[in-house]
Amino acid sequence: MATDAVTSSQDVEGTPSKLKIINGRLYLFARDAGHIYFHEINRNNFNIQNTIEIPLANATSNFAIGDGGDAYVLTSTGWPDYNDAVAKVSMNSATVVNQSLFTGLGLYGIGFQPVSKEIYIADNNGFQGNGTVIIINGGGQVVKTLEAGRGPSGFVFK
Repeated sequence: MATDAVTSSQDVEGTPSKLKIINGRLYLFARDAGHIYFHEINRNNFNIQNTIEIPLANATSNFAIGDGGDAYVLTSTGWPDYNDAVAKVSMNSATVVNQSLFTGLGLYGIGFQPVSKEIYIADNNGFQGNGTVIIINGGGQVVKTLEAGRGPSGFVFK
């Protein structure tokens, strides 16, 4: 009979939140109060082989990978104000490109549409009825909004 058991562990900077394959490489996304981390995991031995550390305060666990090493990360001041933003960061240069590409309240999910190069943002509208999807271009300007169901939180593009 097979059982689950921990065979090894590794300390990492930040609080881990998501695994993501980016350009064929496996990354563990983590964050703390002032930084985000993309820990690259070696798929053969499961060791951390590289870490990209980017100074970004108030990052949430919600992010989307764009083109050319860019990532879009939701940030939030949390309760009681919930001043939220979409930050654009560069994994290639480990820098914040734009701290507040787009701002709002109740931003809850994010996605990147690779064909149109647009960023999709889920706004939960305070969970008071249906949410809204806000579509912005790479410059942060609103292209379109769509009504969504309650608490929209993520996007998948195929």
